[in-house]
Amino acid sequence: MQLQVKIHDLSQEELVLEAFPAPSDYERIQEAIGPQKEPFHYILKLSRQGDRITLNGHMYGHWKLICDRCLSPYQYDQEEIFQTQFLPEQEVPVESETILSLNDLETEFYQGDCLDLKDLLEDQILLGIPFKKLCTEECLGRCSRCGINLNEQHCECSRMIDPDHPFAALSQLIQK
Repeated sequence: MQLQVKIHDLSQEELVLEAFPAPSDYERIQEAIGPQKEPFHYILKLSRQGDRITLNGHMYGHWKLICDRCLSPYQYDQEEIFQTQFLPEQEVPVESETILSLNDLETEFYQGDCLDLKDLLEDQILLGIPFKKLCTEECLGRCSRCGINLNEQHCECSRMIDPDHPFAALSQLIQK
């Protein structure tokens, strides 16, 4: 899916882009969270002042994720509000050490007469998805022996002691 805006088409008035794209059009989203069926929604507002372009974005979606502990699917509701400044790319000598301000982190550079917003939108979505995907903070996961989802059932594996386990002798101390 193309999400490109011609810079010369931007006037002093705000340009609003709104869509409900399918996540299957975004390869990196598919790689990170798997196939998704439900479209997400974005509203992008672009304004131009000279060479500076300001983008105010609002994105929300509902993703089906797999819990890292119990391996059960769950719904994750994501909403992102973001702002980015676009400036024309210039040849700037890169110093060995550079201290970035918060404004620098919200600045992108463009070349030519076209802004491709697809990667920016994908980045915002991927940054908002949790690194550790948990269905709940209290998720107990699965038993490492029998594989039962401990959120749904209890197992007796923790009470059984493997006599060949290297720490089996310590269990004798606990039971006394």
